[in-house]
Amino acid sequence: MILFLSLFAVTFGVATAIAFVVEKMTRPLVFHILSGISGDMAVSWQKLISLAMYTMAITWSASATRITYYLYETKNYDGTTNKVAFDKARAAMEIYESILDAMEGAMGILILFFIVTVIATAIMRGQQRRAAERTLTDLK
Repeated sequence: MILFLSLFAVTFGVATAIAFVVEKMTRPLVFHILSGISGDMAVSWQKLISLAMYTMAITWSASATRITYYLYETKNYDGTTNKVAFDKARAAMEIYESILDAMEGAMGILILFFIVTVIATAIMRGQQRRAAERTLTDLK
């Protein structure tokens, strides 16, 4: 049980650290994009995007179902049971998978954010173009 809790704590810590690094690296870019779209609400949106990155990185990385694999015995097709041995190599692989899963979760949020902002930018530019065309026709 101590091994399970320590592995869970390590994967949680790794996920939090990865989310922190990804969020710090992308914060200026996200803020710049949000400033162009939402103006004075950019700070609030930035906080929500950061929260989503942390949440997804930790959720995808610290998988309790994957870690419980080492706690319980599994039944084979022939009726025998076996318990997966937990050693240093498996611990290293779990941490490695946690790193990749945390990056995947954080980047998933960023990809979703960039898709939505591209659509929002296209809509805003279309509205600005129509407003400019109406102004030109009103001047004539």
